Amino acid sequence: MSYRLKGYSLIQWNPRLVSATASRSSILAVESSYPSGLGGNSEIFPVFDGAQRAEAIAARTVLPIGPLPGRGRAAERTWFRKLGHSLDSYGGGGTGGKVYEYMGRMFELTVKDPQFVEKVRDVVGLYMSPPDNALVLCVDEKSQIQALDRMQPLLPLLPTHPERRTNTYARHGTTSLFAALDIATGRVIGKTFRRHRSHEFRKFLDEIEAAVPTELDVHLVMDNYATHKTPAIQRWLTRRPRFHVHFTPTSSSWLNLVESFFSIVDRRVTHRGVHRSTNALEDDIRKFLDAHNSAPKPFIWTKTADQILDSLKRYCTKANAVRVERERRARAH
Repeated sequence: MSYRLKGYSLIQWNPRLVSATASRSSILAVESSYPSGLGGNSEIFPVFDGAQRAEAIAARTVLPIGPLPGRGRAAERTWFRKLGHSLDSYGGGGTGGKVYEYMGRMFELTVKDPQFVEKVRDVVGLYMSPPDNALVLCVDEKSQIQALDRMQPLLPLLPTHPERRTNTYARHGTTSLFAALDIATGRVIGKTFRRHRSHEFRKFLDEIEAAVPTELDVHLVMDNYATHKTPAIQRWLTRRPRFHVHFTPTSSSWLNLVESFFSIVDRRVTHRGVHRSTNALEDDIRKFLDAHNSAPKPFIWTKTADQILDSLKRYCTKANAVRVERERRARAH
């Protein structure tokens, strides 16, 4: 897979495909003068076995995208052809690695929240060791869910053909799903609203209050969306001392387990669904919620806060090394 880093594409190689036999050994040419253009000399890097080989190649194979005539897949194919290679040949056969030149991932490293570490430890602590006599609920909204109808009927899945659909569609309105995931059981309290304001969020909090037994405290894991912090919401929470709020760090919704449930809703309800009205879309969402709650399965959080922070530290170290290498190459040319 490839990770985009400010104009860079870092190609990682799969160490499981590496063999210790000499027939799998090869030489990877990486053009050191690439930042100044496609011509010039090349540097030759030896190939190692196992994890050492994968780490060495991943650390050295940094492809600047900027100087290429164009960006994306075509630009990277041009770069490999200039080196006398083909991306199609990097499928794990002779080289022992695989380049996913079509794959990219988006990420945002939170640096705006000065309490990032404290919030990570707080939320992950709830997941790993929930308090007694309390319910931990991950709360969020999936807004602007569109009721879409394809302009032509779907062509069904056949043994030799995938399901096919047109790339044009008609919109029939939107709705928003408010959901609260119980991390202990996997059950979800959900409700749809046509609008997405603090007024609707307060109504959803009323739904949560009615669904949770009065003898239990309620710990809410939420993001920093503005509707969660309005004066009306703060007054509602102040009047109910059994409710405790735990905010995820800024731009860190990945820490909220309910996002995994929203991903399932997207794949199973909306992605391939055909809805000719907002009512039809909301009916399908409610049916899915009922089916999910009839046999719920909890999401198990496995990484501790220390493991998350250590992983982030390692990533920042590698990303900084890429930046330093870029500056070194710029000075050399």
